[in-house]
Amino acid sequence: MKHFYNPLPGFKLKFKTIVLLFFGASFFYSSCNKFKDDFDFNKMVKPSWNPEFAVPLVNSTLYIADFMKDSSNLNIVSNPDQSLSFIYSGDSILSATAGTFAKLPDQEFNFPQTFNLPPLLPGFFDTINFIENYQFIADTINQRIDSIFLNDGLLYISGQTNLNRDNASLKLTIPDIKNIETGKALEIISVLDNPGGQSSVIYFDTTYQLDDYKIVLNQLGDTLRNSITFILDIIIEGDENPDLSPYEFVVGGSMTSLEFGSAYGYFGKYSLAFADSLEIGLFNDAITGGVAIGEGSVKLTFDIHNSIGTPVTFTAQTLAATSEFTPPYLVDIELFGAGVPNEFSINSPDINHIGENVNTKLDFTQANFAEAFNISPNWLHYNLQGITNFGQDSTVQNFLLNESRISLDVDLEFQLFGSLADLTIQDTVALDFNNNPDEIDYALFRINLTNGFPISASVQAYFADQNFQILDSLMSEDNTVLLGAPTNGAPEYRVTEPKNKVTDILVEKTKLEHIVNSKFLLFKTKLSTSQQELIKIYDDYAMTVKLGAVVGLSIENKN
Repeated sequence: MKHFYNPLPGFKLKFKTIVLLFFGASFFYSSCNKFKDDFDFNKMVKPSWNPEFAVPLVNSTLYIADFMKDSSNLNIVSNPDQSLSFIYSGDSILSATAGTFAKLPDQEFNFPQTFNLPPLLPGFFDTINFIENYQFIADTINQRIDSIFLNDGLLYISGQTNLNRDNASLKLTIPDIKNIETGKALEIISVLDNPGGQSSVIYFDTTYQLDDYKIVLNQLGDTLRNSITFILDIIIEGDENPDLSPYEFVVGGSMTSLEFGSAYGYFGKYSLAFADSLEIGLFNDAITGGVAIGEGSVKLTFDIHNSIGTPVTFTAQTLAATSEFTPPYLVDIELFGAGVPNEFSINSPDINHIGENVNTKLDFTQANFAEAFNISPNWLHYNLQGITNFGQDSTVQNFLLNESRISLDVDLEFQLFGSLADLTIQDTVALDFNNNPDEIDYALFRINLTNGFPISASVQAYFADQNFQILDSLMSEDNTVLLGAPTNGAPEYRVTEPKNKVTDILVEKTKLEHIVNSKFLLFKTKLSTSQQELIKIYDDYAMTVKLGAVVGLSIENKN
């Protein structure tokens, strides 16, 4: 597709309200005011004068882009066959990063022991050994953590004993916590000296930063899932102090503020929210009427980039088109047909593509868009959940990086292919004429439209005061000012020749007084295709607008 650019920059009109038809009115009033300022008609000899002025106001050729409001989320594109599409794009939504949604809970452990001293001569050493297994607290059900490379974390070890040896120490070895660079297991030495057994209890504690370490779990031979092994070696030197066996010994501690740089294993189910609303500005002012779309003319696209190394399934909590005016006001979008859940899986990077974004682009054209567009929707609402490991297969190998995340972009493309049945659009424009119509007898506007679009339009405009009370209408009845050009039918539905229509609108003095005193102009426009037939809009379609006025003035001498 190629971009379609506005051939008349800065001249934006509202096709939906045919504002152009009334542009000449304000132009004319401002011109009359300047005309009066430049000439003092009171000094004229004749008591009255009734001239007519023919004023050309507009002579322009307009394309589709000139009829659209500026919209930050709308892109008009030309397809290979020169037909046009409107693409409404939502803001890119980013999920939380893996380091935010996948937590490493704080861990706490406590190992109480009792032991007897072996026979030991003064000056000789012996070691009393204990092995403890601690099950790492997981964040989700069935989570299997094989390895964690830590960015941050704090290990706190504390304990106490009533051991009464002159020289003793504790060597705590945690073989499952290894230095990332050297691969050496973490070792912590605590002093347990109690010379002469003077203290009834010896206390010890230490803290250790874990930001250069990895935790390796679920190794071959482990009988407990996610278990960490603690090896406690109490090293004792013989002395003359009495043997008071059995001795009590307690080691406890915690691992807190754990943050992973990367993690491997099976991480279970996490839910990531992607909720937003996409404005469909095409129907913003529609109040009634029908829209029927051609087959395959609407396409909903989800463009998803994923760097999370787990299977991810999307499920829709909400996916619906809504209209403010047209019943039933809300239509649920069924991507795969009635009764089929809105669920789909996306691609994920494998272990060979760690740190890379993997793209999934899904185009849906066969959903119930015909039903949704029949209500002239103003919004597409979506609340999607991206769920990791939706199938709960714990044999799958996952990985997470701290900054892994998913991004979602939503586009709704509408190829301008369909039909209209009295699609009625209403709009309000504030007025501020500040003019005196006393010297104006009448104004006759002639609108000459050569329409290259296959759409007919009838228009009515009402003038209202500050309380929106109707003062007058511009025309005696709804007037078809635009005749739809004929087309050649399927499959191109191309216009065969433009259609011309000349419309005269007479505005007499009483109506002019109402117009000048009005504060608001209320438009009501009905758009239709001939006999509700299907049409397509092409990038070379144009409308030529010629607008002129004949103005009758009455200028009286007050001398």
